[in-house]
Amino acid sequence: LEAMKMQNEIQAPVSGTVVSVECSEGEAIEANVPLVVIEPDASDDEDEGR
Repeated sequence: LEAMKMQNEIQAPVSGTVVSVECSEGEAIEANVPLVVIEPDASDDEDEGR
């Protein structure tokens, strides 16, 4: 993610596979808007059940 010529790394709250990208390169986006849809790994689902 780049803002005002600075690059910012974003970490996902879960590990998994990106199944959809909800924005385009160069597109201006608002705060708190989802950028991608992630399908969580099966092991993450099991960990939440503990």
